[in-house]
Amino acid sequence: MAKRTFWYGSYKDNLKRPLHEVEIKRYQELRKFIIYGYSQGACPFISICKPHYVSGIRSCASKRVFITGNEALDSTLSYFDTKRWQDVRNKIRELLSTENWMFRYAFEDIVETMYKQLTIIKKDYGNGRPVDVKRIFDAFTFDAACNVLLLTEYETIKNPDSDLLKEIKRILDTSDNFAEKLILRSKFLSLLASYS
Repeated sequence: MAKRTFWYGSYKDNLKRPLHEVEIKRYQELRKFIIYGYSQGACPFISICKPHYVSGIRSCASKRVFITGNEALDSTLSYFDTKRWQDVRNKIRELLSTENWMFRYAFEDIVETMYKQLTIIKKDYGNGRPVDVKRIFDAFTFDAACNVLLLTEYETIKNPDSDLLKEIKRILDTSDNFAEKLILRSKFLSLLASYS
């Protein structure tokens, strides 16, 4: 089980460090296990360390624990009910297989996108102008994910200020405000129950 605190559960780490750093640290500490537990506020979650075990999950919570209000987050696997999970699992069972060709070639696609990004950086910023790394990395991440997962090229790396990328960032907003709202929503029902 990941370390917990009273109000935030295991989520407090996510307020101090980027999500990927938190996940990498947890994985390094807990990788010998097939699964490990953590909590976002009062909501318990189970994370699977070995992807090929995901297809073995037969059911999920019978109802949503809470709705975050964030369209993208509410449609992630964390918030699926059993029926929806079974539909998705059947569709992605092959994708989750370690034998799938997509995983073998994903790395090559990401490296190719990275080289395109480096070429653009050298051309646009080679004269010593300051580089907004976050802006460029957002575009790179979006392009790499679309290339690998959707087999589609949007080439937002050529225009990191595109309307498409702005809309994606708006939908996937994970600002500190959002994190606080997420924790508060997870605690609301338990607080209400304790005072009634």
